[in-house]
Amino acid sequence: MPEEQITNSKQTSQEIPLQQEEDTVLNSIPNTKSNVESVIDIEKKEMEIKKKKKRFKFILTVLIISILLLTLVPIVVNFYKRSYIKNKPIVQTIEEEDKKIKVEDIQVEKKIQHNSDNLSISLEYLDKAKLLESTEGDGQIKKLEIIYEKQPSSDTSASVTEDNLKEGYIFKVSTFITTQRELDEIVQVKKDAFTIKCPQTATLSDINETTIDGIEGRTFEVTNCGSDYKLTYIVKGTLNYEFAQIVKGDIGYKQVYKAETEDILSSLKFYLDKTDRGPLETFISTPYGFQFEHPKFSLECCEISNPASKNAEKIVVLGDTSTFIDKNNFDGIGIFVDKSYDEDFNTYMEVQKKTLVDDYIVVKGEAPKLEEKSLKVGDKNGLMLKGYSWRGEDLIYVNISPGSSRNIVLVISIKNMSGVSFEKKVDEILKSFKYVVSDQ
Repeated sequence: MPEEQITNSKQTSQEIPLQQEEDTVLNSIPNTKSNVESVIDIEKKEMEIKKKKKRFKFILTVLIISILLLTLVPIVVNFYKRSYIKNKPIVQTIEEEDKKIKVEDIQVEKKIQHNSDNLSISLEYLDKAKLLESTEGDGQIKKLEIIYEKQPSSDTSASVTEDNLKEGYIFKVSTFITTQRELDEIVQVKKDAFTIKCPQTATLSDINETTIDGIEGRTFEVTNCGSDYKLTYIVKGTLNYEFAQIVKGDIGYKQVYKAETEDILSSLKFYLDKTDRGPLETFISTPYGFQFEHPKFSLECCEISNPASKNAEKIVVLGDTSTFIDKNNFDGIGIFVDKSYDEDFNTYMEVQKKTLVDDYIVVKGEAPKLEEKSLKVGDKNGLMLKGYSWRGEDLIYVNISPGSSRNIVLVISIKNMSGVSFEKKVDEILKSFKYVVSDQ
């Protein structure tokens, strides 16, 4: 082989291992560029996470500080104002017209007191209703009805019954005698009759115990039977008393009508038996021609203030010593006569009412709750004013001058501290009044 070829062959053989070695070394060295990029990405992510954490902490801190400021600043400001700043008092100006108590706006509830000798009861009802009394079965059954029809029929001769009642109420009292049935049986028979009479949609309550004027009784209610009913029964002596409350109307009105019948029932009082009245004495006023009976009240124990008229003359003051506590706390009745007026009776009464209301407002500083009640004093008509006197007395005015040449008004002032028991005594006194026409 020539020398030149041998030399080239050697060089070639030497170059091949060197190249292989170089490649091996290069392959054995890690990819530095790729690693660097990975490291940079991780660092960036860590930086972003740190920034997000810082941003979250900043927002949270600002939010907490804002909440604290919103909460604490008003408290601090109010404390500062209360402690260090003297504020001028706020004076609310009220118009003079608003300050005034307008007498014309004061409502007066008007009632009528009725004494039924047939049923031996007295009761009160609103003057918008009408009252009827009747007797059936040769006097065996006695009835009293108080009727209010919201829209009465144009036919004035037509009577309102529970069958043709359109809207309103009927309060009915009746007495009857039974020979076999006692109280509980009477009530059950009546309830059974409603069970048959009423549709299935009706509701009947249980039979419950109750009292009327202190007398034990039984009662039950019926709803949605054409009308709503409440039936109450008591036994007094040999008589059975039935009290029927019948109401009809829409829900709101029905509640009002029921309340009015409840007021009638609560006002009901039985006449005192002769044994309950005790011995009686008669007071006679010869100069003014009237007299009345009273159950031995004292003529010396008590005093009652004069009525509104300054010219009223005191005739007598009677006090019930059984309830006397002191000069301000007792049951009593004062009789006065006012003969100084020249007007007609209605004009006189308007002046008295306005004077009493004026005095009440001056003393109490508020509007009174007024009630007027028409009633009988003997056989004459009287008018009771309740709530007019700031002292608390009820005042009854009776015109006793018709048939006489004088204008005379009888004024009866009633001071009642014990309630119903004294009311009954007063009712008996008022019923006992008798008048003798005199021109003195």
